Amino acid sequence: MSGSENSATWVGLIRGIGPNTHKVMPLKELVDRCQAAGFGQVSSVLATGNLVFRSAEPETKLRRTLDEIVRSYGLTNEVFLRRPDQLQTVIAGNPNATAAAERPNHLLVLFLNESVAAEAAERLCGYEGPERIEVAGREIYIDYREGVGRSKLTPVLLERTLGQPGTARNWNTVAKLLRLSSDLETAST
Repeated sequence: MSGSENSATWVGLIRGIGPNTHKVMPLKELVDRCQAAGFGQVSSVLATGNLVFRSAEPETKLRRTLDEIVRSYGLTNEVFLRRPDQLQTVIAGNPNATAAAERPNHLLVLFLNESVAAEAAERLCGYEGPERIEVAGREIYIDYREGVGRSKLTPVLLERTLGQPGTARNWNTVAKLLRLSSDLETAST
């Protein structure tokens, strides 16, 4: 899978990875299992379920393979995939440059596997709170102006409103994933 000349760079985002899941699914072991499944040049980024790797397989097959790997640990955490050019579009499409500059840890991008339905986007954008929300296809920009921890716009509320799960990364993490995946893409061409 990884040796093909048609290989592409991917970013894998696994939802809900942290200290509790590290005990069950150590990230080094996750990287090893991804390599054994045929992914090339796999690396784990930070400790929050971010992978950068190469593969010639299509997105649906990659997601299925990653899902199987995660489930092999007894976990049900969802997997989301993006290419470097898609992350570049996310960065370029940021509707709130001020938040990215002044509070990048409070500006989150929620990644989804499906585009947000119009009715769900309307409900979400009608949410009344201090957060600023912008929907853009399979991503949602959320500026948690007063902090993420105090917000009533929780992952449970988001999932219920959207009718689908997602996984969020702060602006610094999105920028780092773009940089690392773009570097790998460039080095591999």
